[in-house]
Amino acid sequence: MDFGYLLADEDEEEVAYINLNQKITKRIVRMGPDDAVNPKIGSLVTINLIGFVEPNIIVEELMRFQCHLGDFEVVEGLELVLHSMKEGEVASVSMDSNFAYGIFGLQDRAESSNDFLVPPYSPISYNIELLSIKSEVSKDIQDDGILCSYVARKKARSDFWLMRLEFQKAIHLYNRAQEYLLKIKDDEKAKALTKRLALSLDLVKYRGSMVYKATKAEVDGVLRLEPNNPDALFRKAKMLKCVGNTKDALALMLKVTELDAGHRDAAAEVSLLQYHEASRNYQDARQKEPCFNIRNRIVWFMVANIILCILYLARNHVLETFINTC
Repeated sequence: MDFGYLLADEDEEEVAYINLNQKITKRIVRMGPDDAVNPKIGSLVTINLIGFVEPNIIVEELMRFQCHLGDFEVVEGLELVLHSMKEGEVASVSMDSNFAYGIFGLQDRAESSNDFLVPPYSPISYNIELLSIKSEVSKDIQDDGILCSYVARKKARSDFWLMRLEFQKAIHLYNRAQEYLLKIKDDEKAKALTKRLALSLDLVKYRGSMVYKATKAEVDGVLRLEPNNPDALFRKAKMLKCVGNTKDALALMLKVTELDAGHRDAAAEVSLLQYHEASRNYQDARQKEPCFNIRNRIVWFMVANIILCILYLARNHVLETFINTC
């Protein structure tokens, strides 16, 4: 793959900070067109990117990679950066490990290798180009081949988050895979994928439940003795985030930042949780929208018919009165 244009030394714009704690920095290498737009949660984006760690070791290369924003298909720092980019833009990005591969790092995919491509707690940099932005069009979601690729991609990413004990993200992606699965018209393909998804989802829920119970007992024990212990509150917030309770997790993280203004990890988590809440609200609204629209249309249709009937009766009454008067 030719990424030479992404690695070239070009004039860069001044640095922009994506979050308040300056843990994600972005420099624009090439501006997008003046009329270009930014992607939104739910947008299907196509990107080229190179990821590298010090000293300039390339660890990721993706060409024309597609993902849905808000579906955790790239690291969280990239999700935030992509929202700030415009179609056609090229940017250079650096981010703290909290927004990338964190405490687990990124291991080599080779089965016989235990080496890390990205070591734990390592910051990472990306050169990224946003090639295109689009919403899902009817042609895409009617093609079984595209739908199967969406299901496979989301299941693979869900397995990735499961291995990292990020159960909320794993369950979200399995549910998204299920949404696309229901649209596949080929029964044989749908049955095979359904069986694989069901087994994987059961595993996610089982492992998530066991880890949640053990962690909850430990953290609650500390908080009974020290209700305002910032580290215990931070752990409880992380635990709630893992099982999908982002609302309560955000409230606890904000409390941690109030108790300990220098707790940089909590401040970083606040940014991520606010993004997760916006993403979840979008997904909830999208799921409710069809029923809401259909209901509205039926109600307005009935109201319009009633009004027409009233006008018709009123017209006949006026005509009848006029004829009788004459």
